[in-house]
Amino acid sequence: REDLETLDQLAEQALRGEVPPNALPPAVRSRVLRLLALQAGAPASELFRVHVDALVDLLAEPRGREVQLPGSVTAYVVEGSLRFRTTPVAG
Repeated sequence: REDLETLDQLAEQALRGEVPPNALPPAVRSRVLRLLALQAGAPASELFRVHVDALVDLLAEPRGREVQLPGSVTAYVVEGSLRFRTTPVAG
């Protein structure tokens, strides 16, 4: 329990810019990416590890790729920064 609380605190600090992203261990980086996806509108009940792993991969190899997240959210990278936008719904 304390471990998870510490990881969550580190993730919150990273979101506030108090910790450089490159200095984050993988467990904290994943939490930060999950929090960013939630802030962008992805519902927590539908956001799974596979989505967070896809965001990690996107940052490592962006090359014009996008990641579709639950809640009609699309993640993409511009000049090394992760961005989110609403995914147009067909219909």
